[in-house]
Amino acid sequence: MLEQGVIKWSIMSRPTIDIVIPTRDRLDLLQACIAAVENNSGDFAITITIVDNGSRDSSTLNYFAATPHRVVSHPGPFNYAEIVNHGVGVGRNDVVVVLNNDTVVCPGWLDGLVPLATLADVGVVGATLVSPSGEVQHAGMGAVPYPIELP
Repeated sequence: MLEQGVIKWSIMSRPTIDIVIPTRDRLDLLQACIAAVENNSGDFAITITIVDNGSRDSSTLNYFAATPHRVVSHPGPFNYAEIVNHGVGVGRNDVVVVLNNDTVVCPGWLDGLVPLATLADVGVVGATLVSPSGEVQHAGMGAVPYPIELP
């Protein structure tokens, strides 16, 4: 919203976060991802949804049975968009974050994403992804409220 040449940002004060993580087996990756989310999400109210795409490994299935997080099944051929959409469909929070099961987040990771994601004119926000070797895998996304009128 533009008011006297100043952009007014309308940010939700305390949004709740659905974190959707698609996976098939690879419990080692999934556990590292979830531990990083749990330890580095600050005081955000998060709900983790694991979308299982046909895991068969007994240790993975035992983890699913014992985890406090929501686990939803989406068997069948791998179709990333379909698996993610299934996980998003069971969520009920204000903001949805999709993470690959091999993602390890750092402290404060939601502090930059969530305020931008709650702006009225923003539909998607992306983060910079950096490999353990320091190589940038994805350079993130920018969000600019539209329209912008200069004085």
